[in-house]
Order: sequence, then structure tokens, then C-alpha cells
Amino acid sequence: MNNASGDNAPHMGRHLAPLLPFFVLLAIFSANEAVFADSIILPQPEAPTTIFATKLGSADVDLSLLGSWTAAASFGGGLLFAPGQSVQLLDSFPSLDKGFVFTQTPDITASLEMMKRFFLNVSIIGSFANNYIQMGYRGGPNEVLRSVVIGTQGITIPASTLMQIPSQPQGSLGAMAQLKSGGSTNDLLLRWDSTLPKTKTFIGKNELVEQETAINGYMRGMYFYLPDTNLDPGTLQVFIEDPKGTYLSSADGRKYRLATYNDAVLDSTQGVVTLLNAVHGRVLVFYKKGGAGVGYGAGTPGIVDVSTGKRNPVSPVPFVWGMTDYFVTPNSTMQLARKVAVSGVGDCLLLWEPGDNSPFEIDSSYAFSANPPTDVSKINIRLKAKDASASLPTNFIFQPDPPNKRFLVLQNQTLRATFYNFYPFPDPIGLIYGPERDSLSGGLAYDIYVQMLTPVSDYVLEANIEPGSVQVTINGVAETRFQVEPVSGKLTLQVDVLPTDRIEVTYRRTEGGVSGGDILFAWRDTIPLSDTTDLSLGAGVRWNANPWTYSQVPYSKSGTVIGTVGIDGKTDNLQYSGEAGVSYTNPDTTGILRLFGMEGNSINVDLSEDNAYPASAPPDNLIFTGLSQLNRDFLFYRDYRSYCPLGSASHQTI
Repeated sequence: MNNASGDNAPHMGRHLAPLLPFFVLLAIFSANEAVFADSIILPQPEAPTTIFATKLGSADVDLSLLGSWTAAASFGGGLLFAPGQSVQLLDSFPSLDKGFVFTQTPDITASLEMMKRFFLNVSIIGSFANNYIQMGYRGGPNEVLRSVVIGTQGITIPASTLMQIPSQPQGSLGAMAQLKSGGSTNDLLLRWDSTLPKTKTFIGKNELVEQETAINGYMRGMYFYLPDTNLDPGTLQVFIEDPKGTYLSSADGRKYRLATYNDAVLDSTQGVVTLLNAVHGRVLVFYKKGGAGVGYGAGTPGIVDVSTGKRNPVSPVPFVWGMTDYFVTPNSTMQLARKVAVSGVGDCLLLWEPGDNSPFEIDSSYAFSANPPTDVSKINIRLKAKDASASLPTNFIFQPDPPNKRFLVLQNQTLRATFYNFYPFPDPIGLIYGPERDSLSGGLAYDIYVQMLTPVSDYVLEANIEPGSVQVTINGVAETRFQVEPVSGKLTLQVDVLPTDRIEVTYRRTEGGVSGGDILFAWRDTIPLSDTTDLSLGAGVRWNANPWTYSQVPYSKSGTVIGTVGIDGKTDNLQYSGEAGVSYTNPDTTGILRLFGMEGNSINVDLSEDNAYPASAPPDNLIFTGLSQLNRDFLFYRDYRSYCPLGSASHQTI
């Protein structure tokens, strides 16, 4: 037995030897089973593509939402530490809203899909002007009709070198479709784009901005002079009407806030107040000179003579509360018209309110129509007669102020040297500064003509230029040797330009919210000739349609028809493409060019809450005798608008 056992032992060892590594690995795996189980990342379930899926009969319906909705709450307040004054509550501060403020900003895209074919996409963004809607149909890979999309954004088709498709502007509605058959791909587009005629002028490598401003078109409600100069230090204060203000006028219950450095610039030495932004309420001022408040001192150098109801800069008169004020109500005193008692402050002077013909307003500042160059030598300002018989006054100083985008018309370099610096133009009948200053400017014999040159490196018009609408003249001669990138608006002239050449460019640009627009149709067909070569055909029509039946400027309502053919291919060592086209442009799609009209010689006033202030008659005066702004009664009315949580309002049926 022992011999048998001894004979078998070596035999079994020979059979088990090859399996020894396997048992060792098995032992190691068993000992570390828990470690491997923890380190292996198991696949997680995928996030659902929709938040809601159901069936309506036999149709699948999927709804998905993508985006965010941000809400924020803040509380702000501050204190004002001014030299010579006690600590005061700060009513306004840059980038700080006073009190509790709640804001919300949605940015959500909702998509609804039915039967895996029909879809509806709607965006909900903070501003309703940026919202869009798309709806349409998606075909299968074997269907001829691949897609149809109708919407207010993203309606475009592939463009070519000669036929560019501008991006879809706000307020535009369009449709696009794609069809495939036998290897051929057809893209079609039909869109309504609001467009606006534009013009730019260049002198050599400088952009020229020209403007004509009526002499009664000065800036209103921003620049004021005070009856006194060299005021007591630290006493000059300006108050702006604000429903949330902390200063109260007991006479009429109006509230005011103290203007800060973000609202106004105060000059106690010259006695000048400059508002940095136009306000939509009353503006009061309080100061002391020699210890006496405004209206109670000597009142010198005074104000312009207003006894005739017109500004007479020849002989200024001292300012006192009892003097006559012809600018609010004839024969009314300043005390009744412009004295406002503010609690905690004292008797203040009413400088200005909307619609006010204030005698304290400086009427010698005019706004530039574009950003002026910092180099004032590139700004030319002069008077321009409206007819050959008009005589132009002289001895004016035109002083550009580029940082504030304005220029001043003066008669003396020192501002307070003469009252003619506040009212520089002669005005014997009051058409410029007097009671009739809001009349049509046709009665004035001359305007202010401004030319500004801004150096440019490239001729850039604007983005989204309508293809085919660009017309170029050099020194009055039509020029066709140029190229335009419609998307960027870059104009490249293929001729040499001298420094003195005058280049005038007219074009049309997509612009939301304007009257009239362009009907845009485009078609593009791509046909594969071989595996490496494609033939493309294209056609487009842009035709201006406007509710008005005439135009006043050539090419302001133009239309273009274009046809193109191209070929492109690619081999192992070569890539090539070529395109040819023909186009026809109609300079005036209305058929009527009106050269001389009365348009542009009127004043349009929008009836809105900012410039119309309705009120009912006084309770003790039903015959409207002596009705004025000072004795108006409260007007109660019903608000027929419905307000959305996102901030928009819609008018309901009355």
C-alpha cells in the first residue's frame, strides 16, 4: 500500500503542475473581489430625451424643455457723505437699485413633436423681442419632401458666392423647404423682411457724417443757468421728481430725490446746472448766496428780461420771487409759478418740467447725429442758408464737445460773460426761443450744417446688407467695380481712391419694426454629375413692397432678380469651383419717384404716458375758468391693460 501510494504521488504532481497558476489567480481574484466590485463603473441609465411622452390614439407625442429660469432678489441702500452737509440717505447710486428688487430671467426652449414628423419649437427668453417660433415637418430618409419649416428665426438656405442670403431679422416671417430626388437636392425659401434705406459717405479713407440741424433744434431739458453766481460753498442742491423720493412738497404732494454725481454736474462758481440724462419730471434747485436763499437775495447777474414773454439777452434783470413770469402763465409771478417749498430744505426754484418753456434753460447746445471724432480739427460747423436771398449772421463761436456728443453755439468764449451765450441767435419775433419756438422750422432762414470726418481702415457699411441693393458713386459718377460682403457689410472698391474722392454708398438693410419691406424668394438646386463634381443652379428675387405708393430717393425701394449657375469638384490633388450669374435691378419698385414733397417738414408728437398728463377739472371750478397745472384735480381711471409676469403688457377690450 505504501509503495502504491508512493508510486502515485509523483504522477498526480505532474498533472496538477500546469493548473497551479490558475488556482493562484483564482485565489487572488477571490481575495480582491470586493475591491474590483467597487472600482468598476457600471453603465448608468441615460437621461430621458423628453420630459413627457404619451400617445394620442396611434400618434406619438413628445414634449421636451431645455434651458433655465433664473430668479434673483436684492436689497440696496446707501448714505451720502457730502462736504459741508449732514449725512443723507442716498436715493440713487450707479448700478444699485434702492430697496427690495426681484428679477427673473427665463431662457427656455420648448419642443413638441408628433408622429416623429411634425414639430413645434417655441423660445421663452427674457426679452420678448428675442423670442421666436418654428413649426414644420420632417420627412424620412426615403421621402422626396425632407423638411418644411415656417417661423420667425432660422429661415435660410445654403448661399453661393453670387447669391447671398442675409440672416433673418426680427419681425420677419418666412418658410423654407428641402426636397431630394434622384441625387438632386432642392432648397426653397420665401420670406418677408422689413428693410430700411441707408446711406454712407466717405472722403478718401475717412467716413463723412453730414447733418443739418434747425437753429431751434437745440437740446432741451438738460442745461440750465442760475440767477446767481459764486454761490455759498456746499449749498447748491438739485432735486429730481421721483415717486420713491424722500423729499416732499407739501403744496402738491410731489416727491423728490436729491440728485447725485450720477445725475448732474453742479458749478457753484458759474451758476450752471448740467443734467447728465434727460428726466421725465420736475427739476428743482436750492442754494444760498450771502446767507440768503434763492429768490431772497440780490439775484444778480439775474435772468434775461422776460417782461415781453420773449428772451431778451440785451439787459438782464435781477431775480426775485415777485417778478413777473410770462413763460408759464402771462402776468403770473415767479412766486406762484416757480416757488416750491420742500420739507427739510426750504423754498426751491423750479428749473424745468416736461413741456416747460423755462427762462432758465440754456438753449445753445446741439446734439451730434453720430459719434464725433476726438480730433476737433476734423469737425466743421457753419451756418447754411435755406435760400440765396437769406443773410447769415456772423461772429459765432462753434465749440465742439466730443465727450458729451454735442456742440455749443456761443458769442463769447467765456460762458457767463454775456447772456447771448445762452440764446445766441437773434430772435425778434420769438420763433427760436420765445412762445412760438415749437412752430415749423420753415420760417427760419438758415440751419446749422455739420461735417465730421472719422478715419477708417476699411469701408464698412452695416451688417445684413440686402444683396443687390448697394449702389456706389465716386465724385458723382456711378461705379460698378466693387464687391460687398452682405453679412459683414464690408465694401471693397476695386479702383484706386484718392484722398479727396467723395464716395457715396446707398444700400438697404434689414430693420425690424419699419413700414414696408422686401419679399425675398430664393431657390438652389445641387445636382451631382459624378462622385467628385456637383452642378448648382440658383435663382432669387428680392422685391420691395411698401404701403406707400411712391419713393423720394432713388434705389430706396429697389428690386433685384438674379440667376446663377456653378460647378465645383474635388479630386485627390485639386479642388475647384466656378460660378456665373446674371441680375436685373429695378431702382424703384413703386413706379413713382417723388422729387419734391412736403414730407419731413412737420413735427410728430407721440401720445404716450411720457408727454401727455391728463387730469380732471378742479372740484371748485367746473367751468374751467383759470384752469392750469397748479389747480388740477386727481383723475381716476381704469387700467385696461393686462400685464404678463415676464414684463409685457397687452391692451384689453374696453
